[in-house]
Amino acid sequence: MNAFFDSSAWAKRYIEEQGSEAVDELCRATDRLALSVICVPEIVSAFNRRMRAHTVSKADYLTIKARLLDDVRDVEIVNITDEVVAQSVLILEQNPVRAMDALHLACALAWRADLFVTADKAQATAAQRQGLKSRFIETAALRFIHENETVDAYEMAAIQAKATLKASLKRELKDAKGKRGSFV
Repeated sequence: MNAFFDSSAWAKRYIEEQGSEAVDELCRATDRLALSVICVPEIVSAFNRRMRAHTVSKADYLTIKARLLDDVRDVEIVNITDEVVAQSVLILEQNPVRAMDALHLACALAWRADLFVTADKAQATAAQRQGLKSRFIETAALRFIHENETVDAYEMAAIQAKATLKASLKRELKDAKGKRGSFV
């Protein structure tokens, strides 16, 4: 089996979290592995963010980076070509995914992957729409919380448009500042 891993799935090889064991099992079960050329910078970026947030130590970051750079020597790296860019544009027009996600998918299509592995549900769905067999790896609870801790512009507009909700939020904020009520 030829498996293509996106950054969200491949990163699970370097930090123990939900889905890490499934990624390791898939790696052992494949004949050929491929990553997009953008995978390494995305993972390095993610672990640098964790280091700056003090959830990964400098020593752990350096260990992770060394393992990552060693591991990519054993996989095929798919470059971004004109074909990949053109395919990514089509993917973006047909699916609600980010640009980098579309590039991963387009690389997997160009490489003719048998399996696309990701920890991003929207990307897994887009992969299936593009005719790729995909494997969704459950994300860690912390990542879920991080991605959902803010309100997007549309949700904020809806909240601000509701006068009763806005008034209720103001009262609750005042109560919280005054340390009144019960807090969970």
